[in-house]
Amino acid sequence: MFALLKGHEKKLAPGEEPTFTWFKAGQEFDPEDRFKVLFKDEEDTLALVFQHINPEDVGLYTCVASTSTGKISCSAELSVEGGVTQLLKEPEPPKILAALGDVDSSVGGSAMLELKMRGYPRPNIKWNKDGKPLVVDSSRFKFVNPDPETVALIINKVTPDDAGSYEVVLSNDLGEAKTEGKLTLSGAPQFKEPIGNQNTAIDDPWKIVAKVSGNPELTWYKDGVPIAQDSRIKAVKVDAETFELQFSATKAEDNGNWAVIARNPHGEMSQFFQFSAQMLPRFETKLCDQEANEGKQVVLKCKINCTPPPQVAWFKGGTEITKDPRVKCYKDPNGFDCCTIASASRGMAGEYEVKATNDMGTAESKCNLKVNTKPVCDDLDDAEAFETDNFAFSIQCDGDPKPVCKWTKDGGGIDTKDGHFTISESGGTYTLSIKEVKMDDKGKYAAEFTNRAGEKKVAAQLSVLCKC
Repeated sequence: MFALLKGHEKKLAPGEEPTFTWFKAGQEFDPEDRFKVLFKDEEDTLALVFQHINPEDVGLYTCVASTSTGKISCSAELSVEGGVTQLLKEPEPPKILAALGDVDSSVGGSAMLELKMRGYPRPNIKWNKDGKPLVVDSSRFKFVNPDPETVALIINKVTPDDAGSYEVVLSNDLGEAKTEGKLTLSGAPQFKEPIGNQNTAIDDPWKIVAKVSGNPELTWYKDGVPIAQDSRIKAVKVDAETFELQFSATKAEDNGNWAVIARNPHGEMSQFFQFSAQMLPRFETKLCDQEANEGKQVVLKCKINCTPPPQVAWFKGGTEITKDPRVKCYKDPNGFDCCTIASASRGMAGEYEVKATNDMGTAESKCNLKVNTKPVCDDLDDAEAFETDNFAFSIQCDGDPKPVCKWTKDGGGIDTKDGHFTISESGGTYTLSIKEVKMDDKGKYAAEFTNRAGEKKVAAQLSVLCKC
């Protein structure tokens, strides 16, 4: 191959053609005797093709191109190594004798894409589908060459994915040729991909996409009834295999069981799916902190605005209690979600949370429950004290809120002003101290504990002994 030197091209006068002179080892010769000369104007390329090479063809070849404005030349040396294989016939670039053509098949059937071509040496063959190299499924695809001029691709058990545009590219050293054909599917319509369940937010625009082969007509159904198209819902055919049901704004009334049926003269196919247009749950009334006495009923309640109603779950301290037998979770006639505690106890106090969940997300509300517990303490034991000794009654009492203690002697109040009696409390231990016990201190002492949840009273007898 000899190409004109880049950067040394000479401009031709209008209508002028260059002349070429060939030299071998400095001697002019006529290449038409044994060689073939190819000239491509659009590529500025001149080719000298050796059809039947011989050892004596070795040498330096020069081509001189002449025009009215001057001459240019280029040279190349040919060497022959090893044995020489002579071509059986004259080389020629690829040529399409019969184009690929369009083929119609059906899902599950077979299809054959065939062309006739010529070229020597035999062209390389490359298959493309939809502009990309063909991915071959060896279990279904088979390439056959029944004769030197015929090339065919046989596809067995055709699937919807096999439909499309096929291209064959033929190439050898002398050129390239292409041919295209389409494989289309007839028969009953086939959905190219399933239509999944649809989940969206209320009032949002939405579209349901169906990809179907077989040039069908589509009918959309909700709960078994064909839908009525209006300004809000429209059925649109995007292309031969793409159909859309478009919503300008979804509504709660769109929720339900949907179907689409694709029909053509050969049959019909259908797809079923669910449509759910929801709104993010929102609390109109949130939970409020509550306080209750032990043993009393407590009702925690909130109001949730959401269509359709979300799933509601109740938690205490992060653990779900929706099905806990100690509580009852329900919706009351006024639309409030409630959690009722039949009998409040110390163990039921703490943080409560309610979660409302749907496909759009979760909303939550929290509150704290404070349970007031009655005062609890052991009984006072009867005691003895020696005269002039110091003595104290002490008792531990628990309760929430912290109990208040009132001490009495023989049913009357105790005067602490002179320091003979001292009343104190530390860490839940309540103490009545008597300094230098006197004989008059004998009697019945009582401690009465009270808080918002109730009261507790204990008493003991104090005897005073003489140090005689």
